[in-house]
Amino acid sequence: MFAGGASDAPLVLAGSFGGYDAIQLVRVPSDGEAEIVGELKSSGDDEEDPRVLSLLWHAPTATLKVLTATHVSDWGPPKRG
Repeated sequence: MFAGGASDAPLVLAGSFGGYDAIQLVRVPSDGEAEIVGELKSSGDDEEDPRVLSLLWHAPTATLKVLTATHVSDWGPPKRG
């Protein structure tokens, strides 16, 4: 999913990269230097690992919405003030 509508908008991926148990949120800007920006771990309420069902970029708040079977999480820049 691209985070924004501009031609140089970063790509955001969700998956288990590098053998980690948790789901990682990875941002890849137009220069190609990937960075992990978040991690989703099992809530402990269920036995299954988290699975990302959908990603949605919310432009007005510059946040990424992450939908799993049991939760919706918001990821974005730190709040100021």
